[in-house]
Amino acid sequence: MNDIKHLLIVSVLSLFLLPLPASADMDEIMLNQKSRHQPRQRSEVRFPHDLHMENFECLDCHHDYKDNKNVLDENELYEDNPDTRCNACHNQEASMNTMEAFHHQCMGCHIKAIKENTKVRGHEMCGSCHTNKNF
Repeated sequence: MNDIKHLLIVSVLSLFLLPLPASADMDEIMLNQKSRHQPRQRSEVRFPHDLHMENFECLDCHHDYKDNKNVLDENELYEDNPDTRCNACHNQEASMNTMEAFHHQCMGCHIKAIKENTKVRGHEMCGSCHTNKNF
C-alpha cells in the first residue's frame, strides 16, 4: 500500500515539473532588453503576443521582404527559432536596427489604428509601453 501511495505522490508532483506548452511561453515577450551593442534610453516593453495573435495574422508583423513582397514561410515561425527573431536581421549592421524596427512596426500599427478609429487601439505615448521607471 505504501508503494502505491508513494507512486501516486511522485506522479502528482511530477506534473508540476513538465514543461509548459509553447503558447504559454509566448504570451508575453520582453522587447528592448539590455544589449551591449545598443544602450537603451527607456525600459523594456511587455509585448502581449497572444493578444496580438487574436487580432492579426502572423505575417502582419513577421516578415522577410524580397522585391517588396513578404516571402517569410509561416512554418519557420516557431518558438526559439533564432532566425525569425527581430534581431536576426534588425541589428547594428542592418539599415534598420532593432529599436527602429520595433518603433516602425509597433508605433506604425498603433497610429494606423488610431487614425482609422478601429476598435483595436494601441498605445499612443512612449510611457504607455515603456512603463518601468527604474530600469
